[in-house]
Amino acid sequence: MTTCLVGKRRKPDGNRRVLCASESAVSSGQASGVLLKGVATCHDRGMPVESSDSSVRELSGRRRTVGWVLGLVLALVLGVVVRAVVMREQRPPLASRPLQVRTLDRPLIMDSGGDPQNRFDPPRAGERAGIPAATVFHAWLKNTEGSVYDRAIPSSKPIPVTLARWSQWHGSRVASPERLTWLFQLISVPCVDVGFLPPGQTKPPPDRDGCDEYLMFDAQSGAGGGGFVTRTGAAVLRPP
Repeated sequence: MTTCLVGKRRKPDGNRRVLCASESAVSSGQASGVLLKGVATCHDRGMPVESSDSSVRELSGRRRTVGWVLGLVLALVLGVVVRAVVMREQRPPLASRPLQVRTLDRPLIMDSGGDPQNRFDPPRAGERAGIPAATVFHAWLKNTEGSVYDRAIPSSKPIPVTLARWSQWHGSRVASPERLTWLFQLISVPCVDVGFLPPGQTKPPPDRDGCDEYLMFDAQSGAGGGGFVTRTGAAVLRPP
């Protein structure tokens, strides 16, 4: 950037006038007749000076651009973090529990205390589910939003899920033919049905972890196939 210095030259008529000259010119003697006494910059005298070096302006522009970019990136990152925290807080309690998926390897009977009787058999050789257990489970969770399941106690206890062929029997007669099914065992969940209440007695709040619930879903379509609820810890599945 050019630095200008101010000197005074005496006119032939005796008057003096103010001159501006570059510092390099003064130091080299090119600004002859300039008196170095009282030297000052042209900026100090309020005189316009044009810089021949635009690098300062370019650097300032680049800094502003970098500042805008960094600010935008920071705002995006902060938005993602806040969204993740909010969504985590809004997740239903059962969504935090991992699924423990397996394939049934021996026949089981579900003791539901009624008729028909539910029977589960191992899948046939090479038989595969058409829809993953996790997809079925999360669809069910979405359909139960705002229900009693939102009161479940958050836990990391796994949810057993079994792929099996489910059928129903009336004694020795088949009531419902076999179909490939996902069997979900929801352990320690809120009780949906509080049972019989005497007249005039208010309905108590649901127990948050007093029940075990067994849900069946078609493994090819994900459609619900029924369920059974019992008190937590009750032995329901047994060999035939």
